Amino acid sequence: ILTKLITSLSSSHKQQLWLLTLFSTARKFEYFARHCYPDHSREACTRFDAIIHAQATHALGVSLDDDQFATARLALPRRYRGAGLRRMVDIAPAAFCGAMVQAVPAFLDVWADATNPASGVTQRGMLELPQVERTVGRNSFVDMQQHGWRAYQLPSSGAGSLPPPLQGQAFRRCWLLLQQEAGIATGAGPNGDRPTSVLHLPPEEAWPTARRSAGRLCLNMQKDLTDDLEAHRYDVLKMQINARHRSDRAVHLFRSLDRNSSAWVAALPGGYGLCNTGEWVEITARFFGVQSPICAGLVARGARLFGHLIDAFGDNLVAATGAGVTGGHIAKLRHDPILALLAEFARSVGAFARTEVGDIFGSVLAANPAAYHLYYGGVGRRPGPKVDFYA
Repeated sequence: ILTKLITSLSSSHKQQLWLLTLFSTARKFEYFARHCYPDHSREACTRFDAIIHAQATHALGVSLDDDQFATARLALPRRYRGAGLRRMVDIAPAAFCGAMVQAVPAFLDVWADATNPASGVTQRGMLELPQVERTVGRNSFVDMQQHGWRAYQLPSSGAGSLPPPLQGQAFRRCWLLLQQEAGIATGAGPNGDRPTSVLHLPPEEAWPTARRSAGRLCLNMQKDLTDDLEAHRYDVLKMQINARHRSDRAVHLFRSLDRNSSAWVAALPGGYGLCNTGEWVEITARFFGVQSPICAGLVARGARLFGHLIDAFGDNLVAATGAGVTGGHIAKLRHDPILALLAEFARSVGAFARTEVGDIFGSVLAANPAAYHLYYGGVGRRPGPKVDFYA
């Protein structure tokens, strides 16, 4: 199926192939990850991730393999300046824990009186697991937060006590590993200055009603865990980038992005969201900060624009100026029509909208000293932020 998709779409419909990868193909393995022990599924998840990465590379039209920051951002959600293509090997532990939280409470029968076998069963469990009932005790799962979860993960006290079920041991081991990844000690408070939803809890207390956000019950433990882990991975990425010199291009690129910069990732290929193959490849290259396929070819030929060499990333091209160019530099050719279109949309719904001449490319220019000098004539000062659209 992968070969057929790539063969059919990668040459002429990269945007469509990306959307199929993001919203369909990349999700095909999650059921398997939820229903298998992470130790058993890790190898298969790794192989699946390699397949999806190959498909994504064809869809994006650029390779991110040589850029650790671009590779990390590919797997982060859009709210963290990423593309949202999560790796299954990262998802699997949270998916397994989420499935356990949903399924375990319904495993066993509920008895009218746990001490009296003649009292009868008031609610049938979905599995016949007498060995689990012998280990944790009857009606242990009626109150998961206070007793059931602890009984499922920890051995009972007293002589002749049985070890906890294998599923409970796997959950506990998985939870502790996730805490270790996020740098959280068992039972500790928030990780640094970013509170966690559930990962601050010890595994025997990992229950939705115990989450940090009081009054916001979320029965999707997988979502809570994923949110906690992705927030930590984003913090790690920020620290790595901020540790670089402030003149580094990766620093300027990262600081110029926000959650709105990723809107193109999920844009439907129709109307204003449709890109031809050339546009799509350049958008992905610019977003991830890798070399522009077009500009890399021009650099090899020694191409110039207005007498200045074009760089492989296209920074000089974006910042180039020339006689007769609208707004003073090339980027305005795309910026101004988009600005006018946004103003038109706002007015069509009865909102006030006004456009002004302004420069929004200060960060791009500052990232390239040669282009900055070219545009500002060596004034030696960075322009202040200017608002060029009111709505």
